[in-house]
Amino acid sequence: MMRIAVAAAALLSVACAAQSPAQRIQARLEKASALRDQRRLSEAVALYDEALALAPHDHVALRGYVETMQAAGRLSEAEARFARAVRKAPNDAWAHEALGVTLYTAGGAAAERALDELATAARLAPEEADFQYRYGLLLLDSGRHADAVPVLSRATELEPSRARSRLPYAVALARTGRREEALRQLEQVLKLSPTRDEMARAEKAARQLSDPFRGFPSAAREQFELALGALDRDAPAQAQELLDQLIEKFPELAIVHATAGLCAAKMDEIGRAIVALRRASELAPDLAEPRLYLAELYLSRARADEAQGHFEAALGRNPFLADAWLGLAKCALKAGDKASAADRYGTFLLLRPDNFDALVTRAGLLGDLDRPEAGPAWDALATTFARKPETHIGRARWYFGRAARETAPAPRAEHRSKAREALEKALELDPENQAAAAMLAELKKLPR
Repeated sequence: MMRIAVAAAALLSVACAAQSPAQRIQARLEKASALRDQRRLSEAVALYDEALALAPHDHVALRGYVETMQAAGRLSEAEARFARAVRKAPNDAWAHEALGVTLYTAGGAAAERALDELATAARLAPEEADFQYRYGLLLLDSGRHADAVPVLSRATELEPSRARSRLPYAVALARTGRREEALRQLEQVLKLSPTRDEMARAEKAARQLSDPFRGFPSAAREQFELALGALDRDAPAQAQELLDQLIEKFPELAIVHATAGLCAAKMDEIGRAIVALRRASELAPDLAEPRLYLAELYLSRARADEAQGHFEAALGRNPFLADAWLGLAKCALKAGDKASAADRYGTFLLLRPDNFDALVTRAGLLGDLDRPEAGPAWDALATTFARKPETHIGRARWYFGRAARETAPAPRAEHRSKAREALEKALELDPENQAAAAMLAELKKLPR
C-alpha cells in the first residue's frame, strides 16, 4: 500500500512539473477564485500572490488579488505593497498600474490618485492596450468623456480584433455628441466574436443611443402607458383612441405615431399604419423602431423586398436590434438565399443565443449548404435540447447525408454511428415517430 501511495505522489509531482507556466498560473487562479467564493480569503490571497510571483503582469491575478484583499479588509496592505513598488521602480508601468487598480478599488478620495497612476502607466507603456483600456475606463467612469475618447481610441487601435475597448469607446463618443461614430464602433462588436457579457453591454449601449423615449414629456406619460396597456390587452381600438388624443396634444412625438401605426396594423388598417410609421420616421430620423415596425408590416404582407430595406435602415440606427436581424434572415429565406439567411440567423443568435427555432433553422441551413459548422451545431442542439425529438432527427439527417456521400470506410462508419445514435434517441423520446423509423430503416441499407 505504501508503494502505491509513493508512486501516486510521484506521478502527481511529475504531472505538476509537466505543466506549462501558463497552466500553473491558470490552476492557481481557478483554485483562488473557488476559495474566495467559499470565503477562505487568506488561502485565496496566498494563491493570487503565487500567481503574481509567476506572472507579475497578469491582470486577472492582479484584479483577483486586489478584490480579495478588499473582501478581507486588507486593501491598505495591497496599497502599501504597490506604493513601495512604485517608489522602488518609478518608471515601471506595471507598478503604477497595480497601484492605480488598487486605489480605484478603494474608491472615494483615492479615485483621483488612481487616475494619476493609471495615466502614468499609460504614458510609460503607450503600446500596451491594457493600460490604455483601463485608463480610458476610469476617465469614462469619472465623467471625463472628452478625455476618454483619445485614450480609448488608442486602445481599439492596439487591439483591433477585440470587442472590449469598443464598448466604452462608443459610450465616450456618444456622450461627446458623436453618435454616428459611436454606432459604427458598436457595429464592429458584432464582427469580433464577442462574449455574452460584451454582447449584453453593447446591446444596452445601442439602446441608449437610440432611445425612443428621450425627451418624452412627463405630461404625456400616463396616457401613453394607458395606451400601451390597452394594446397589451389586445384592445387596439381603445389604444388608438388614446393615442389619437395624445397626437392632438403632442403632434411631434415620434414614438406615439409609431405605436399608433402598430395599433392600425393590429386592426388590419394597413394604409393608416404605413402613414403613421412613415410620419414617425420623419419626426425622428435617428429612431430605429418606426423602421423596424414598418419592415415587419411589409414582411407580414409578403413584401419581403420592401421589408428588407426597412430592416437595414433600422439596423443602421441600432445594429443590435435582434428582431431586425431575424427579419433580414427571413427575407433572405424568401429570396432563396440560404447563405445570407444562415449568416443573419448567426448574428441574431449572438443577441438571442437560446432561441430554439432560430438554432434549428440555422443548423438546417448550414446542413443544406454543406458547411462544416453544421455537425457541431446539431451536436450542440441535441445536447442542449435533449428532450426534443426534432433536434435528434435533424442531427440524424445531417450525419445520414454525410454517411451516404462518404466513400472512406472509417469516416462513413463514424457518420453512420452518430446518425443511428440520434435516431434511436428520437425514437426513445417519441416511439411513434415515423420519420425517425423510416430514416433508421434507410440507414441500415447504407454500405458499411
